[in-house]
Amino acid sequence: MYLIQQSILMKRYIVTILILLGAGVANAQLIPNLGGQRAGTAAFTFLKLSNSPRLTAMAGTGVATPGDGFSASNNPATMVDVKQLTFALSNTLYFSDMQNAYISAIIPTKKYSVWSLSMQSFRSDAMEVRTEFQPGGTGQYFYTQNLAIGASYAKILSDYFSYGVSLKYVYEGIDQYTVHSGVVDLGFLYKTDFKDLRFAVFVNNFGVNTKIDGVTKSLTTFSSNNPDINNYAAPTLFKMGLSMVPYKDARNSILVAAELHHPNDNSENIRLGVEYAWMNIFSVRAGYKIGVNDATMPTFGLGLRTRAGRHPLRIDYAADPHPYLGFAQQIGLQFSLNKEAR
Repeated sequence: MYLIQQSILMKRYIVTILILLGAGVANAQLIPNLGGQRAGTAAFTFLKLSNSPRLTAMAGTGVATPGDGFSASNNPATMVDVKQLTFALSNTLYFSDMQNAYISAIIPTKKYSVWSLSMQSFRSDAMEVRTEFQPGGTGQYFYTQNLAIGASYAKILSDYFSYGVSLKYVYEGIDQYTVHSGVVDLGFLYKTDFKDLRFAVFVNNFGVNTKIDGVTKSLTTFSSNNPDINNYAAPTLFKMGLSMVPYKDARNSILVAAELHHPNDNSENIRLGVEYAWMNIFSVRAGYKIGVNDATMPTFGLGLRTRAGRHPLRIDYAADPHPYLGFAQQIGLQFSLNKEAR
């Protein structure tokens, strides 16, 4: 009787997720530019960047995939999958010498809860100041520096359900303009016994509107009371997705994932990802974004699991090609402290 009830419950979840994803696809087809008019209306857009090479390689489908050292960024509810003290770091090379760096530490406890500390830094190379009277440059240079420092907590409520929350302080600086604020992440994860099927929802970067302060060297005046340039929302993103392992044997496994993304500053879009793993040592990943105008090419990446002594070590690489801006490349490392004898 228990197995029958679990099977009925699982089918209900599957039908609900498929209906919602199907509605998202139909909506995108009927009104393909829904929300596109809001592009560029949020501050702290660096918070939307992927910090996980695994997530990047799978087109951003990390909200329901098994947790790892980057879970605090992907979905804090998945941190409950991490059973050892784990450190993770990544660096992404973007176009025009822009870089995004991330570092985190995940700390499991003995009471079905997990803590994490993380920091993300996005910066640009020097850019020359240009004005309407000196379009060729004034000889002065400015930089962009963005920072997010966060603390996360996740709790196991049952064998199937967990939640996670993150609090982040964020800073954005462009030339002499600066913005300070705080945002909250909230995620939920539901696991099943059917082929490791998992469902998750995640509210990312929920916060209040922010104001810009400062005066640049290229401007003689700046009106801090102008509401059009001094009132920006946080880049809140709602994600809903699933992942499962449809095939697995002693040597091979295949994981598939799908997500619906609903940002407050752009159009809704769908992400699809797949990962093939051999002996849980070597992984090949790929993904595709549906409804993202500048993402007409698939993402891809590789992963390698090894050891440093008796401590697990994972190396991941991802590439996110764009038709006009080129390749964004990301590499990440994860190191776990194994307290047991090898």
